[in-house]
Amino acid sequence: MENRDTVQLIFLGLTAYQGGKLHDAIDYLTKALDIKKDEWEARLYLGMAYYRTGQRKQAKFQFQSVLDWCQNQEIRKMAKVALDAVNLELSQQQRGTSSFHEM
Repeated sequence: MENRDTVQLIFLGLTAYQGGKLHDAIDYLTKALDIKKDEWEARLYLGMAYYRTGQRKQAKFQFQSVLDWCQNQEIRKMAKVALDAVNLELSQQQRGTSSFHEM
């Protein structure tokens, strides 16, 4: 039963993500990962949903988790590209903030 629930939650999460219902996607994918932590595609899409809702630190955590633990090279490649984008954005924000404080 647990695996079936996970598959259904991932399906609902991916469908919500593709439909632009990002907060619903986050809810479904988080629930799926609460049941089965090593669903790497779900974790990748959760990171992308966090990214698209402006939650950069949460996105970074998800992408880094995929890189740390996933063995699937295609999913790892996507997570690496996404993580690089998040890191670039976070470093630009930090530089902008520190420049502001120095004035």
